[in-house]
Amino acid sequence: MKMKQTVAMAIGAAALALTASHAGATLVTAQDSDLLLCFEATGSPGSTINLEIDLGNYASPLTSLNIETDLVNTYGSTWYDRSNLVWGVVGTAAGSTPSDELFVGSADSAGHGTASPFPGASSSGQSPASTDITNGYSLFNGGDATPGSTTSGGVTRSVTVDNTTAGSFGDIAIVNGAPLANLYDASGVPFTQTADLGSTSGSDVMDLYSMLPEVTGAHGVVTTPAVITDFNYVTLNGNGTVTVGAVPEPSTWASIILGAATLIGLRRRRVA
Repeated sequence: MKMKQTVAMAIGAAALALTASHAGATLVTAQDSDLLLCFEATGSPGSTINLEIDLGNYASPLTSLNIETDLVNTYGSTWYDRSNLVWGVVGTAAGSTPSDELFVGSADSAGHGTASPFPGASSSGQSPASTDITNGYSLFNGGDATPGSTTSGGVTRSVTVDNTTAGSFGDIAIVNGAPLANLYDASGVPFTQTADLGSTSGSDVMDLYSMLPEVTGAHGVVTTPAVITDFNYVTLNGNGTVTVGAVPEPSTWASIILGAATLIGLRRRRVA
């Protein structure tokens, strides 16, 4: 009898611990200069829901994250084989100087470093998009967002939101034809790409661009041109793994190889 009571008490304590742990889980706070990895479906399942993941500050984002559970829960077990599901990365540094810097992903079918850059714009031209993304940060942190399953560093980094809500990825990118679409679609450069990876072993790459707006002076004369920098890339794999990281330049690879050769030579000398 005592054994049964002990087991029951242990189970109860474990349940309470799990409940407390779940209740105490925190949602990361999306903020200025963060990158949001977003998904949008134009068909079921998930046609009314955007999945959004905070990858952290653009200068030091997460390097690897598995979001498979959230993708399956939102867009079905074969999400990786859907031609009506798109993904993209957006962010802004609205508080920077100059203001309205944008971080936008560009679909890269041939591998990192080959995507077409976005055209530059003035601060006023980038401001509407920057404002929308800032609203997206607020939505990520707000009551309309439901925390997802993806965690890293002990905090939840994903939410799902109604894709018609102002500030959602659907509002920014697709549903209402908001400023990002108006600003860049005319150039023929997409900032979203399909999640149709073909299989769980498929993958897609998206280059990330920092867009500092041009600065104009008197009479609309451009005093400082826009600065467009391909600073990073995101890879989406069909197994739900997302990786973020820059490929070393050829000169960097040469230095790495030279350094490795030097170390090997020193070791051989020591052995000899």
